[in-house]
Amino acid sequence: MTKRLLGTLIIVTFLISGFVFAQLPEQPPVTSEEQGELVGVPIDQLIQTVKATIPEGTLVSITADKGLFGRDLGTYTFKFDDGTEVQVDKQTGEILSTAEGEIPAEETLNLLSMVNIPLEEAVETVVSAYPENMFQSATIEADETGIPVYTIELSELTVKVDPSNGEIISPEGEIENPQPTETMPSEPGTSTEEGTPGEFEPPLNENF
Repeated sequence: MTKRLLGTLIIVTFLISGFVFAQLPEQPPVTSEEQGELVGVPIDQLIQTVKATIPEGTLVSITADKGLFGRDLGTYTFKFDDGTEVQVDKQTGEILSTAEGEIPAEETLNLLSMVNIPLEEAVETVVSAYPENMFQSATIEADETGIPVYTIELSELTVKVDPSNGEIISPEGEIENPQPTETMPSEPGTSTEEGTPGEFEPPLNENF
């Protein structure tokens, strides 16, 4: 009796489960447009959005916000020379917050006074040169001689930009420059040019 009751309960459970799953609405397939939205708004467009809200501010840095264990929070924080910090959603381009942060150190402000090209222009140059890499961060710092340099972090490499003229100085990472091929020296008696014979060799006499 107990085994029959248990079997009946199992059958009823399967029937109920099948009915519940049948009532669930079907999920529509993900379209290519929805997949494209996951990429997010290009960084140059985000820069334009932020600069429109603070047109007189000088951009000091752009960083991708990270959470616990380096998890990407899906936002960028833009910092300006007056201490203003603007947080932007990567996917939608919406400005989430604008706050008064700490004014950059005097050393950073001195570096900004020495540049000719703004940070946003350097970022646009780099992302155009390496479109296959995702932008991570950008900041200004001093090199070993005290001269200002922009450091742009991408997903696979770090790019240095000269703030005086906007030229890329040195990519560092998985970018390999092609190595020149070495030309082997020609041996004596071989042709130096295609179609030019070497030393004359008399034909062998096959009649003995």
